[in-house]
Amino acid sequence: MPETPPVAWGSYRGRVTTDTVRVGGRQVLMAKAEDWVRRYFDAVANTNSRQPYAYPAYDMLACGSSSSELNDGDLLAPTLLNAAPKIAAFYALQSAREQLEAGLRTAPEGVTLATGGRLES
Repeated sequence: MPETPPVAWGSYRGRVTTDTVRVGGRQVLMAKAEDWVRRYFDAVANTNSRQPYAYPAYDMLACGSSSSELNDGDLLAPTLLNAAPKIAAFYALQSAREQLEAGLRTAPEGVTLATGGRLES
């Protein structure tokens, strides 16, 4: 495995490598992680699958607000990610709406999770 500086994607037995990625406590081969991302963003497969991922449903959720505003439909969107909030969490999100919207206003237009942070053209 090629040795790289400590800012690489992951580590393997104390060595930092570019062929693994670590998210939280999970470490997998980069090729496997890339496959998961590729399948997650396959909109055609997801809209026709019996076991779809949330994309594009989450990203295309019609909620009637601009990209820098959050409405109650946005706050329920985690349900599409199989991470449905408890009712108390929904109320907490409502009370933090102003702070959340302030963060959204700082995001450049055209940046989406699907583009990996790159501006869409």
